[in-house]
Amino acid sequence: MLSLALLITTQMACRPAAIFSDGMVLQRGKPIPVFGFAPPGSTVIVEFNGQRVSTVTEPEGRWSLNLRAVDKPGPHVLTVRGTSKTVIRDVLVGEVWLCAGQSNMDWPVLRADQAKEMLAESNSNIRFFKAQRISRPSMAVDVKGSWMSGSSETMSSVSAVGLAFALRLRSELGVPVGIVQATWGGSRCESWMSQKAIDSDPALRPIMDEYFAQLTTFESRMVTYRTQLSEWEAATQKADPGNKGFEDGWARIDLNEADWLPVDLPASIEQIEGRDADGAFWFRKTIDVPAAVAEKGLRLALGQIADNDTVYFNNSKVGGLKGKERRRAYFVGAGLVRPGKNVISIRCWNRSGDGGVLGPICTLEQASSQWKLDLAGTWMMKPEALLESAEVDVTRPTRPMGPGDPNAPAGAYHGMVGPLMPMAIRGVLWYQGEAHLGEHGIYRKLFPALINDWRRRWKQPNLPFYFVQLPGYGPLDKQSDKYLWAEMREAQTAALFLPATGMAVTYDLGEQASTHPRKKRQVGDRLAAIALDRIYDKPKTGYSPRFKSYNIVGDSIRLRFDFVAGGFNTLENGPIRGFEVLDTKGVWHPGKAVFEGIEIVVTAEGVPNPLSVRYAYHDFPDANVTNGVGLPLQPFWVDRPRQDSF
Repeated sequence: MLSLALLITTQMACRPAAIFSDGMVLQRGKPIPVFGFAPPGSTVIVEFNGQRVSTVTEPEGRWSLNLRAVDKPGPHVLTVRGTSKTVIRDVLVGEVWLCAGQSNMDWPVLRADQAKEMLAESNSNIRFFKAQRISRPSMAVDVKGSWMSGSSETMSSVSAVGLAFALRLRSELGVPVGIVQATWGGSRCESWMSQKAIDSDPALRPIMDEYFAQLTTFESRMVTYRTQLSEWEAATQKADPGNKGFEDGWARIDLNEADWLPVDLPASIEQIEGRDADGAFWFRKTIDVPAAVAEKGLRLALGQIADNDTVYFNNSKVGGLKGKERRRAYFVGAGLVRPGKNVISIRCWNRSGDGGVLGPICTLEQASSQWKLDLAGTWMMKPEALLESAEVDVTRPTRPMGPGDPNAPAGAYHGMVGPLMPMAIRGVLWYQGEAHLGEHGIYRKLFPALINDWRRRWKQPNLPFYFVQLPGYGPLDKQSDKYLWAEMREAQTAALFLPATGMAVTYDLGEQASTHPRKKRQVGDRLAAIALDRIYDKPKTGYSPRFKSYNIVGDSIRLRFDFVAGGFNTLENGPIRGFEVLDTKGVWHPGKAVFEGIEIVVTAEGVPNPLSVRYAYHDFPDANVTNGVGLPLQPFWVDRPRQDSF
């Protein structure tokens, strides 16, 4: 393996790190570290906003220097000169946040509620750097990725939580906002930590010990895995049966649509059908094109389609792509467009997961005439071929833990976060924890250790770190004694004992049947409310009310809280729900609660001597208490009370 110094010397080029590229956002009001790579011993000069700073490249081929703080938004030009020259254009100065975690932070805008509204509000003052997913056994030379901004098609794939956060900050502060997104679905907390942080804690060291023990048999287990995966794919993969719909004339203008169903697009087939549905589906929409517009070609933008599509305009094919991550935009030649009635037909083939026309933006437009037609709304749909589940064990074989795995300890840190340090950022947004369900004990140690690790390596002991408490999920079963999600929510609160942390409570935004709730805008708003309260001196309270103390008087438990923000309410102004009271026999009873100013008093029928009280302590809580600004009361479970507990 080439050393970094030898690699840089061989390339004989001076360049900044990938994060320093066209369209980037730099943190305002702080010294600006700029770093990159060049031949050892070579001089590097950086010019920015009237500053000119130089340094000498270190023996390992890395250089770093600091620019003075800048507040002017720009756009600016940043120039790096050495053995070669790099000019970075359209550089803005504003607020920069790192957005990290697993799938709910990764969840794209296009699959979230209010996607269309968020994309419409987005503009070139909100920019994302999306780090490529890379897990490495040692520190990567650089993070791979690029900055993006502006168009709906571009921003539809970024973190919905991150964009919602950025929109709120941009609205309140009026400055550019940059989000550095480092996310990986299913990733574990230890993957985002440095190996040193794991090794240095006796409670966490077994994680590394077990991982290294597994590596001794990794190659042989990979051979077995590849064989099992091939067998699984052969047994479960679903093949496209062929485009029978086109053969039957389903793209013709004069088709009789009497047996077609009206549906609203964009939407997934699963949303339309209300169940898992795979196979081939057709969608048709009749439109009217003005005569003047019909004289020239049109651009048909359909956003994302899962998985494969074939698109027709008046029975003529105009495009088709494979893969749900690719945004569809096809040219419709003038010879295909008729004045008046025209028909757009889409054949969608999907073999697993959410399929269909996902959008979120679907338009037909002509740039030269500024004519534009919004295609969102009613379409006609008809299934061509529904696929049944394979009659085999459909559990996909699990890849053995090893190098490159997203859950390899320190893997994502080495590939996606570590190389970004010491980039200047305002703070961190974190949404992760589902991968540790059932492991709440160790998570109480892991999560605070990660925060401390990042703060040490960024050399900012009070780097703001705001995170999302897990949403509600699962059946509405008040009698269950299983609390995997509730226990994880409680474990997450351990981080609140660290300074400069904040937690967005979201149990009320969950979905019983999905671990990926679509109400992402509210999540981003709640994170932004914390930041605006704590960092940007905005007076509105950003915190959910939090249990503080209690005392017991007879059959009543009187509860006190922080962050009440003027008083308590319920979500629908109805009876208070969510409290339970423990009796002397260890049985929980539904609690009856009343608001008394900024306190809550709880009793339970048939419980004269209550021992404890809890609130929203279920996987999918049926709870509705909020503070004066509408933020939900944080779940809690009071231990066995003592009379001196205040």
